Amino acid sequence: MAEDRRQAKQAVLDRVNTALVLAGLNDTVWSIRDCDSTLFVLMYKKLVGKLPGIVTSPSSAEEHASNFSIVLEAIKADEHVASVAETKGLSAQALAEGDLQSLHDFAGIFETRRPLSAPAGKAASSRLASEIQSEIAALQARIRAREPDAEAAARLARTLTGDEFGARAASAYTALVKHSIAGVRRAEALEVQRGMAADRNARRDMKIEALRAQRMGVETSRQQAARDARRSSKEELGYRALYAHALTLEKERLLLAAATSEEVRRKLLHGRRTRQAALEHFETTQRELLADQLATEAAERSFRTRVQAAMGGRLEASARDQTKATLAHLHAQLELHERNDYGVPPQPWV
Repeated sequence: MAEDRRQAKQAVLDRVNTALVLAGLNDTVWSIRDCDSTLFVLMYKKLVGKLPGIVTSPSSAEEHASNFSIVLEAIKADEHVASVAETKGLSAQALAEGDLQSLHDFAGIFETRRPLSAPAGKAASSRLASEIQSEIAALQARIRAREPDAEAAARLARTLTGDEFGARAASAYTALVKHSIAGVRRAEALEVQRGMAADRNARRDMKIEALRAQRMGVETSRQQAARDARRSSKEELGYRALYAHALTLEKERLLLAAATSEEVRRKLLHGRRTRQAALEHFETTQRELLADQLATEAAERSFRTRVQAAMGGRLEASARDQTKATLAHLHAQLELHERNDYGVPPQPWV
């Protein structure tokens, strides 16, 4: 892309310099910035004549566009300078902005210009001037092809000898042709210089492109470093946000664990208090039951003691009565036996 643009610039400069040589202006442009409206206005004045309404020292793009517009209108108005097809598609704004294709086409109009119209009373001179112009162009082509000067001069002499103006016109036209040949040789020298300048400009453009590529590389590296820094910052911010979110979740988890622990502690304390109250109630109840049981046992023991005492008295009385009855019976039997055996009268038993 850069090489194509450089070649397009060089083509525009070559065509503009050729137009300057053909216009008789011993000047050379080396930059597209020099191909402004002032240069083309100067070539038009040199080739055609004056132009009304031209800004002599344009300093803005609008003033350059105005000058280009005036030149275009003048060229379109004079069909001897250029045809309508040659000026079609040309824009004063594009020329003022330095469009390469527009400048190339516009310079081509001056490079391939046609002779201006002549007065009606000088038809023969106009015809002769046309023939001389074509012969000069042929001589220029021959000189570029390295045709010997003697052959070109002889052919020119043969052309001019048969003309109605005779030898005087031939000498004048020969001088004109020699002047044109000298101009062509100067043009060749300018071409050589322009070639050297083109090489120098090419080397300069290559250096500029290398510096531009180096700057672009540095700028690209800087932008990449900036993008990496922004990406690192974004990642760091993401990590920070993730860490903050993790801290929030951990805080919520700890609060939930603390609340759960507190709830468990309250439940354990409540259960402990409930069990302690139940144990105390059980102890009190057991003590009351034990006291009641002890009182009952004491009452039973007292009752048994009284019953035992009463039964003991009754048993003793019954035993005494039974013993007395047994003793009385035994005493009666003993008396009976004694009476039977010994005839002893029975003794009273106490």
